[in-house]
Amino acid sequence: FVRWINKEGKECGSIPALRRHSYQQNGITEVNGKFLLIGKKEAYLLSPEAPGKFVRIPMKPCRIGIPTSDGDLIAVSDRRNGRISFYRFDGKEMKECRERRIQLPFTLTGRVIFYKGKVYIPAGLCGIYYE
Repeated sequence: FVRWINKEGKECGSIPALRRHSYQQNGITEVNGKFLLIGKKEAYLLSPEAPGKFVRIPMKPCRIGIPTSDGDLIAVSDRRNGRISFYRFDGKEMKECRERRIQLPFTLTGRVIFYKGKVYIPAGLCGIYYE
């Protein structure tokens, strides 16, 4: 369930339809002025200019997790199994970068952080993983 709240704290739009299309483990991130929500079978692009509306974005293969974007690349961190998948987003669809995947030997990965071209992954009690 996505709700748009304005600066005064009032709801100005909601998307109850997304409730049945997303998992609790998934998240949302900002990509070029819009918001990308990871769903069960695809992603959804939400625009602040049109609260209450969304666009379905094909995502192959679809992964569960918390997305983060550096503007060009989107990382999806799956806390259940420690897998980080990377996607390129061209505005219409998300394609997995098969040459760039990270599988950590533990779970409970956090939201990926992009910094100076590197990836940093909070890993709970194991510290921070970086490439």
